[in-house]
Amino acid sequence: MSDASTRLTETVTPTRLGWLAFILLLAVVPAVTERFWLQTFVQANIFALFVLSWNLISGQTSYISFGHSFLIGVAAYTTAILAAEHGVSPVVSASAGIGLAVLAGTLVFLPTLRLKGVYFTFVSLLLPIIGERVTIARSDLTGGERGIVGVPQFVDSLAANYYLSAVLLFATAYGTWWLVHSKFGEVLAMIRQDEELVETSGINPEKFKFVAFVLSAFVAGVAGVLNVHYVGTATIGSVLALPLSINIVIAAVIGGRGSVPGAIAGAWFYIFFNASVRPFTEAPVRLLSFYIVGILVIGLFPAGLFQRFGRPSNAFVMTG
Repeated sequence: MSDASTRLTETVTPTRLGWLAFILLLAVVPAVTERFWLQTFVQANIFALFVLSWNLISGQTSYISFGHSFLIGVAAYTTAILAAEHGVSPVVSASAGIGLAVLAGTLVFLPTLRLKGVYFTFVSLLLPIIGERVTIARSDLTGGERGIVGVPQFVDSLAANYYLSAVLLFATAYGTWWLVHSKFGEVLAMIRQDEELVETSGINPEKFKFVAFVLSAFVAGVAGVLNVHYVGTATIGSVLALPLSINIVIAAVIGGRGSVPGAIAGAWFYIFFNASVRPFTEAPVRLLSFYIVGILVIGLFPAGLFQRFGRPSNAFVMTG
């Protein structure tokens, strides 16, 4: 093989082709998609950010969180209150929302990271419930069950909203992929497999879990503010309630827990599944149908749908 051919082979790797295909897919969607489905794509991209944020902590370690809707809700309500009620610039209000989500997540979740297994999961499960109660109790600030309306958008057109969501999705996906394949990601994988062994090897797992959770909270905050500024409203059901956390977990499991493309695929499947069956079913039926699909996937493919192709690296090389 000539030197030129060797260099070409080294340059055009399956991983790079996978990322290129993902970029091209995101780029051409507005040109080939009707308005309704373009709106659905924006929602799918935002939900994919939800799942990727969950994947950063729960997909890469053994700590299963049902509290991510709490983080999303903190960011969403913060920016909604500031932008809609007090006229603060969306960029400033969004920055405050993301920062508060990271702070709240750190203060609330950091003590729970010392818990393990079902104990951590149970405590995380309480957070959206507590957040919902506080939101209703402080209806003077949050709008209660009605929520907050009139939240301004970051950009004016649907296409611009789509590309904003697509750029943030790509940046988050690539950043997550890079992190998972770094030395940091290797330590997280070790923690997932045997945390006690990590401790005995002289590595402090608390430090790595803390960094992973801060990054997870940051992405959740970004997703939360993006969602509320796109939809224009902040309500308990859309950004805070426990069912949102459950849907995030199921979408991640369907795609493949710990897999970057699996997180995106599971999120897109959830949103497009709901959009496709919405004309024919009521909301409870749609939700039940999605849960049934999740149970079937878990039963048939415990590692997620990407197990069907061997591993994500064999099917869509943006592995996690």
